[in-house]
Amino acid sequence: MRTIPFALLMTGLVGCGEESAQEKERPNVIVVTLDTTRADRLGAYGYAKAKTAVIDQLAKDGVRFANAYAPVPLTIPSHATLMTGLNPFNHGVRSNSTDVLGDEYLTMAEIFRDNGYRTGASIAAFVTQSRWGFGQGFDVYAQDLSPVAGKRHENVWRKERIAEEVVNDAVAFLEQGSDGEPYFLWVHLFDAHEPLVAPPEYLKDGADPYDAEIAYMDDQLGRLMKAVGDEDDVLWVITADHGESLGEHGEKTHGLFVYNSTQHVPLILSGAGLDPAVVEQTVGLVDVLPTVLGQVGIDVPAGLDGKEQPGNEQPVYLESYELLKRYAWAPHVGVVDGARKFIDTPKPELYALDQDPAELKNVAASSADDLKALKTQLEAFDAVAPARSVEELDAGTAKQLEALGYLQDSSGETSSAIDVKDKQAVLDLILSAEAVEQKIGKPGGKAAVKSAIENLREAIDLEPTILEPYMRLSRLYKQTGDVAAAIGVLERAIEQWPDSMNLLLKTAVHYGDVRAFDKAATWAQKAYDLNPDSDRALEILMTSLIFMKKSQDAVALGEAYMDRHPDSVVIGGFLGLHMAMAGPSTYKDKEDFQQAREYLETGLKAQFPRKGIRHQLALIAHAEGRTDEVLKLAGAEVKDYPTAQNARRLLLRMLAGKKRYADQIPHLEILRKQNPSSIQYVHAHAQALWNLKRYDECEQILNEGLKRSPEHPDLLMLQANLLGHQGKQEEAQAAYQKALAAKKKVSKP
Repeated sequence: MRTIPFALLMTGLVGCGEESAQEKERPNVIVVTLDTTRADRLGAYGYAKAKTAVIDQLAKDGVRFANAYAPVPLTIPSHATLMTGLNPFNHGVRSNSTDVLGDEYLTMAEIFRDNGYRTGASIAAFVTQSRWGFGQGFDVYAQDLSPVAGKRHENVWRKERIAEEVVNDAVAFLEQGSDGEPYFLWVHLFDAHEPLVAPPEYLKDGADPYDAEIAYMDDQLGRLMKAVGDEDDVLWVITADHGESLGEHGEKTHGLFVYNSTQHVPLILSGAGLDPAVVEQTVGLVDVLPTVLGQVGIDVPAGLDGKEQPGNEQPVYLESYELLKRYAWAPHVGVVDGARKFIDTPKPELYALDQDPAELKNVAASSADDLKALKTQLEAFDAVAPARSVEELDAGTAKQLEALGYLQDSSGETSSAIDVKDKQAVLDLILSAEAVEQKIGKPGGKAAVKSAIENLREAIDLEPTILEPYMRLSRLYKQTGDVAAAIGVLERAIEQWPDSMNLLLKTAVHYGDVRAFDKAATWAQKAYDLNPDSDRALEILMTSLIFMKKSQDAVALGEAYMDRHPDSVVIGGFLGLHMAMAGPSTYKDKEDFQQAREYLETGLKAQFPRKGIRHQLALIAHAEGRTDEVLKLAGAEVKDYPTAQNARRLLLRMLAGKKRYADQIPHLEILRKQNPSSIQYVHAHAQALWNLKRYDECEQILNEGLKRSPEHPDLLMLQANLLGHQGKQEEAQAAYQKALAAKKKVSKP
């Protein structure tokens, strides 16, 4: 492999053959984004402990960009740049919050689709779902994050799925291909993101958990390559949206700073006739779109910030406004130009990356000319700071982002002259609470929690006007069971931020947790008075009123809200569910029943309908004899909510009526696991196996049930049938008589 100096680079990356990419048939393209993956933790980038053989081979056989940079240390904005070839200030996605990539921006998938490609994506996380605008141009977008029974990661908030599941969907897309039609496939793997829960076999011999997750992703990438086969017409693009700080510069994860630990990412192009090479020039994710298009022979759209690489080196823009958003401190905004990097903070930072890749020595004071030159380059971007967001996140989105570690509380400031370097001690205290929640209930957990609580208290004392430590401290108290202390912290915060909807509503919810519903209603009412259009505030208020046995007041508020907001899936679903579960006796007439049904159907339009809505609609469909609709609704309910046992039991009855006994089996296995002492599900399981003529399995389950409940009449009757089938007539008759006696005994008053 050779290193290509800038002066010798040509505009294209075409191999040595006589045909240009434009003259060849266009290759298939697979873009793999390895979320939260540092370049320097891959073997191809010099990490001796790496177990990344698949990625390393792709790098060896293709073109490895040694100095590639992500624009933002956050998933949504960084992927938006990757997909559009635009810098964040031009596509408008600046953080993981309310920003969505607009339809007006042309994406990589749209360009490939418009050039005759079949397009597919398989993504791993909530932050790359189509809701953020990433679905534009894709024929197939595999994004189901529903909890999967038995998988190793807890996924209550549908925040992520493991690489195996992602690759399964990617392989399914490849298998559905049509002859002669090229494809574009995007695969997003999230495993290297916190929490790190690699399979045990990757953690042997004291392996670092972060390295283990990367090794696991590498193996799953190998599965994908095996599915692709030996095709030589595939262009592989391997990169990352950002890295992970791992404690460098005081940051454990990512999001706050734009140092190399989070911004220096891998970028590898391999296959499709590329000759092996290493490119030393500086590039950005902003350059990926034009570079890939140029390689496959598709015209690059005008107006992109990125350029086809290598050969068109330009400064790379970096930003993170999280310091301003969360702490009211000056943001990290910077530029990389070759071996020089400038971060424009109140106390400027300048680094010589070729000599100091870890950015430990700030040379701004001794390099005035370089500092001035890079400052001019940064100003030339004419990047406008993001406007303060006034949009309120819905409760589900807020919880899912919070579950991923992205805190949404905002300082409300749009500029600041405070340098984080002067606040490092406070920041260290605040960030000490990161990942502590994962240690609760584990060895050493109590000590870690105690230390984090003490640190957060100290941070509040030092900087009482920063909201985040209050939120972290209240959450930590709540998760350790001290709800009263959590409420105390929130109420102290409200004294400073009396108009914070988030504080008011969290306080209301916490009071509900301790069944102080009158106080919950008081705080929810204050929030609702501040914003009468907040369905989240009204939902909490209505819940509190119902528990206070003031259902009529709650329903009246909800109906008035629906008159103003007829499409509210939150309040519509809440009303419909409350009315349906209250029972038909509460309906004055058919008109009231129809209204409840309409509310339920409104709630059904939510991306993740509230638990119980589909079950209630399934019951209505069952009463009306619409069996297929029952199966559809109940099936969707248990998929999203595996603990919804009433819906699963209804589903079992419907499947039995359709004689779909094989489809009953997985549901029965789940119910048995959820109810290990229940004989009812043991019998149902054995009966389904009997119906399927799987007699040996039926006998095994049946014997298990009889061992636990030898006088159970239904089990005995099934045993009689099984013995008869086996030709053991005398034993069958004895079991039958025993079943009758047991049944008679049970039926006695």
